[in-house]
Amino acid sequence: MPVLLRSLSIISPLVAVWTMACIGGSATAATFSFSSVRDTKSPEYTRFVGGPSINDEGVVAYLAVKSGQGRVETTGGSFGLDVDFDQDTLSNPTVINGAANPYVAFKFTPSRPNVVILLSRLIFYITTNGAFADFGVPAINDLGAVAFYADLDDGGRGIYVDEGPFGDDYTIANNQGLFKSFGRDVAIDNAGRVAFTVASGDFEAIFLAADSSGYEVVANTSGPLKSLRGLSINERGVVAFSGELDSGGSGVFTSSVGEPVVTIAESDGPPNASGAQFTAFGKPVINDEGLVAFAALESFIGYGVYTSGEAGVDKVIRLGDPLFESTVTELEFFRGLNNQGQVAFRYGLASGVQGIAVATRIPEATAATLAIAGAIGGASLRPRRERRADFARGEG
Repeated sequence: MPVLLRSLSIISPLVAVWTMACIGGSATAATFSFSSVRDTKSPEYTRFVGGPSINDEGVVAYLAVKSGQGRVETTGGSFGLDVDFDQDTLSNPTVINGAANPYVAFKFTPSRPNVVILLSRLIFYITTNGAFADFGVPAINDLGAVAFYADLDDGGRGIYVDEGPFGDDYTIANNQGLFKSFGRDVAIDNAGRVAFTVASGDFEAIFLAADSSGYEVVANTSGPLKSLRGLSINERGVVAFSGELDSGGSGVFTSSVGEPVVTIAESDGPPNASGAQFTAFGKPVINDEGLVAFAALESFIGYGVYTSGEAGVDKVIRLGDPLFESTVTELEFFRGLNNQGQVAFRYGLASGVQGIAVATRIPEATAATLAIAGAIGGASLRPRRERRADFARGEG
C-alpha cells in the first residue's frame, strides 16, 4: 500500500534501505557493433544536435539540421518539425515504443516570447498560454501519457500528467500541499506511476505516485546520498538516478520501493586497467531488463557512454575510440537505451563527419569467435590515443 504522507515533518524518518550493494566500478571491456543511422555524408544533413533516444523497434528520435532547416525527426520518417536552432530552444526528444510511427515528446521554446510547448507527435501539446509558465523536460510512456514538472503563472509549481486529447490531465503533486520544492526531472511508467524528486532544506527524496492520493519513497538523502537527479523508471518500478554522496563523490544508482539502493558506478570506485576512475556522471536511463546506460567522465580519458554489466561497468564508446574509419571527437547521450540493450548516441569524428549511431552488444560467444578469426587472419586492432573533453551538463 502507498505511504500517505500528511505532513512534511514525517518525511525525514522515512529512511531508504541502505544496503548499498555495489555491482559496478570503473569501465571494463565489452564488444559492440556500431551502425550509423544518420550522418552528414548525406548532403542534406549538415549537423546533429543533442542526444538521441531509441525505442524497442529501433526507431531513433534526434535533432538535426537538414537542408538548412533545424528538424526534430525519427528514423521512421513519419515525424518532423521545423525549428530554428539559433533562436528556438529544444530539449532532447524521447521516442516511445510504437513501431514505425511512435510518439515523440520534447520541450520546445520558440523564439517568440512567453510560449513554451510540450509536444507529443504534434497530436497534442501543453503550452504556457494557460496556467503554466514554464516546464521541465517531459517524460512519456508507451501509452502517450506525458509527465512533466511545471511552474505556474500564479507562482505555484508541481508535477503533472497529461494523457492527451482523449485522456485525463491531473496533478501528481504541487506546492499547495505536502511538498514545497520539486526537482525538474520526472519519469513515468506504463502503469502511470510517476517518479519525481522533492526537497526540504538539505533533505531530498524520490517519490513514486500514480495520483495525488499517496506517495511511496524510492530513495532519499538520509543515508550516504547528498543529492538526487536524472530519473528513469522501468516497468518493474526500478528507478535509476545519479547523485552526489556525503563523502564528496558521485555515482549512478538504482532503487525501488522498499528495496536497497544499488550502486551501478561511483567516482570512488577502483581504477580500471588504464588507471582511470569516473569523475562525473550524466543522467542515466534504465530498461525493463534492469540494464542501465549513462554518460560519464573518466579521469585523463574523457567523456564516454557506459552500461551496467555483470562483472562491472561496460564501456560502449568514448572520446578517442576508433569509429567508422575515423576517431571519435564528440559524443552526446540522452535516453538512448531500449529493451534490446541497444544504445543510441550522437557522434562527431576527426574526419569531420557527424551523425547518429546505434551500438548493439555482441554476445560473448560471437565476440570470441570473431577475435579468434581476427587472430588467425593476422589482424591487429590498436586503440587510438584517448582524448579529453569537457563534460557538458544541462537540462535534458
